[in-house]
Amino acid sequence: MEIGHTWLSQSVQRTGVNTEAKYLLLGYALKYYRRYVYSSPPTN
Repeated sequence: MEIGHTWLSQSVQRTGVNTEAKYLLLGYALKYYRRYVYSSPPTN
């Protein structure tokens, strides 16, 4: 499972929606897969 970047409508940008979505996805990954790997490209 890979959690990537998110495209949001302008109406929900800067509202915490992305933070909540990532939190829920991470919770799902940890509950059902019991692991999570974080990676970032060197240009980030």
